[in-house]
Amino acid sequence: MNALRTLLLLVSVFAMYSCNTPSKSTKVELIVGEFKSRLYVNVLNQRFDLFKDSTGVATIDLDVITEPCFAVVEVGAIAKEIYLEPGNHVRITRKSAQEIYFEGDQANVNAFLNERTPIAIPSELYQSPLADFMKAFDKAAESYARLVNSKPELKHCAEMLTQNRNYLRWRIAIIKYFSSQQKLSKEGHSILKQFLREQNKQSYRFRPAPDAIDRCITALYQQDEPDYKNHSWDYGTGIKIKWLEENINDSYIKQNFIHAAVDAYIAYAGIDKGDDIFQLYTETVDNQTLLDKFNKKLDVYKKMSKGSEVPEFKFQDANGQTRLLNEFKGKYVYIDLWATWCHACIAQFPYLEALKKEYKDNNIVFLGLNTDMKFSYFTGYVEKHKIPGHQWYIGRNDAFDEFFKVWSQPRFILLDPQGKIHDAHMLRADKPEALKSYLNKLEGI
Repeated sequence: MNALRTLLLLVSVFAMYSCNTPSKSTKVELIVGEFKSRLYVNVLNQRFDLFKDSTGVATIDLDVITEPCFAVVEVGAIAKEIYLEPGNHVRITRKSAQEIYFEGDQANVNAFLNERTPIAIPSELYQSPLADFMKAFDKAAESYARLVNSKPELKHCAEMLTQNRNYLRWRIAIIKYFSSQQKLSKEGHSILKQFLREQNKQSYRFRPAPDAIDRCITALYQQDEPDYKNHSWDYGTGIKIKWLEENINDSYIKQNFIHAAVDAYIAYAGIDKGDDIFQLYTETVDNQTLLDKFNKKLDVYKKMSKGSEVPEFKFQDANGQTRLLNEFKGKYVYIDLWATWCHACIAQFPYLEALKKEYKDNNIVFLGLNTDMKFSYFTGYVEKHKIPGHQWYIGRNDAFDEFFKVWSQPRFILLDPQGKIHDAHMLRADKPEALKSYLNKLEGI
């Protein structure tokens, strides 16, 4: 009985100690010295900033890690892959642009991860029949598994390493083999569908997985919807959401990619015309983290919705004179953002010239805003190519880009006669029929 009491006492003491002792956090420590670029950790489909202290050390506790997974640490332009288990403390020291050392937990694993190991699929097999390619794909998987299993120090995570590598192999296969085909065979389509069906939330533990899944979805969607390039943002996004609903089994994967589709829609089409898209989104997505991101983005884009005031930005004409948008008060202003290096922007010019001629007697001005790095690039191009009409220079203006959320060019914006935003994501000039139909409905045009 005394022995039993002693055992029970020990168990209770151990239980109390376990309850009162916090679990060891998972920590990544970067030792970068005077290095000034930004530092990030990408893990589980999330990106975290790291900020160094006065000694040149940046540390982050990754509470999101509850099971073994892979991450990418970005030190400026250098990206290093690391393996983490809950409670690990990984130290990464930057010696130079080329030299980075791994210390602490998983040091051997992380050194191995960052050694160059070829995929081992001969380049000619990317042009071979599907059966031959898949045979080489499986052979490459077996070869890597043998390499990992030959190293005793990797034994505890051999399966994780092999799976992680398999996602990288899939990513490259989709890029170089499946996506390169104009038309997927029935068998190829089936293989990609099977790969997609197998994915779930656990896939995000592996670093190349999100990109491999994304490329698989893109390859299948473009085959199933071959006219996708001609779809408007509204119609195309609606079709994409329905396709994702029908073709992805796992709810977590489905919701993340529906979120990505709507996130891109907002970035490139704004929020003024998206009610049907947003309804589709809220009917499908119930992940609170994604919903919070969605609502936050809506709030940000409301600042440039229809009727919003435009800050007083200053521009220069080709003679170096300061110009302001209020010069055109009383007229609609169709703004074309362009740069000399942007081939797609230059391709808009013939359509713009045709529009200027057709609407020369209407209450609308066509204004080109150049975004080149140097004023001389703008003036040189305008003079050389004799670009007619209103052409002003805005250059690399962070305030302008931030207000209008300029992520890419060409970009078109329409201001109303009061100088307020009418449509911050206007139809492109190279869609003349749709654009003219839109313009002809404007009040007072």
